[in-house]
This record gives sequence, structure tokens and C-alpha cells, in this order.
Amino acid sequence: MKATNVIKCIGMIGLLVLISFLIASKEIQKDNQLSSLDVLDYSNENNNILEEGDIRTFKGTLSTVSYYGPPGYGEDPEVDLPLETYVLQMDETSQFYYDIDPSKNGSQLIDKVQLVMHYDDKCEDVKDLVDKKVTVTGDIFEWYTGYHIKPILVNVVSIDAIKD
Repeated sequence: MKATNVIKCIGMIGLLVLISFLIASKEIQKDNQLSSLDVLDYSNENNNILEEGDIRTFKGTLSTVSYYGPPGYGEDPEVDLPLETYVLQMDETSQFYYDIDPSKNGSQLIDKVQLVMHYDDKCEDVKDLVDKKVTVTGDIFEWYTGYHIKPILVNVVSIDAIKD
């Protein structure tokens, strides 16, 4: 009877050690991963980590993308509001890696960003730049509403045509 109690006790201790090891391993792994708001910029030698709010300049081709907004954001196209937004298809030198879903190991190459402009007059000027090479300066942030169709967005500070 005593031998079975000893075996049970050893088994419980072993189980507790295993659980502690698994928890510690997960914490170490989590500490070594980037947070979802960290961006890896491979366009320079230092592989800088950018954070939400950092202001950067990107180069690429400006386009417009149509999508459905409220109430169903595409679930019922006959009722949903058709919307249009500006997207920058970035040149290779402006592309970067971003850890969008930390549950998946590895980062995703970001080659398109949605542009957010807060002034209607700026949006009017931008219409003339569609399908042209531009530089866009602004701070990056991660999508968080149904109006955001790309995982990374740029709050536009300036947008200019690239002269040939």
C-alpha cells in the first residue's frame, strides 16, 4: 500500500515538473518574439525595429481599391455601402516584414499599405496621383476597424509625385 502511494507521489511530482517546464518554455519563447506592433525594416543594414507611430517615407505606385463598408462590410453587397480607399504598392526598397499574427512563427512581407488622409482637400489633390509613382511620408499603425482593408496603414503627413 505504501509503495503505490510513493509511486503516485513521484508521478505527481513528475507531472508538476513537466508542467513547470512547459510554462517556462512558453514564457521564454514569448519573450523572444516581436510584439504585433513591431516592424522589421530590412531596407537598411541595421534591421531597425519600427514601432507604431514611427514616421517613415515609402516609395511606390498609388492606386485606389474599392470595398464594401457598413453595415455588413461585404456580407450583403446590395445593402453595404461601397467605399474606395488609397493603397500604396511599395517599391522593393520600401517593403518590410511585419509580425501580424504572433501565433504564426515568422513575419509577413508587407508590400502594400492603406493610406489614411484626414483632410478632404488633401484627398482631392491625391486623385491626380493615382497610377503614378509617389513618395508617402507618415506614421504606421495596425488595422483595427472594418474600414481598414490592409494590415498596415499609414497616417499620411505628405504625399508627392516622383519626378522622372
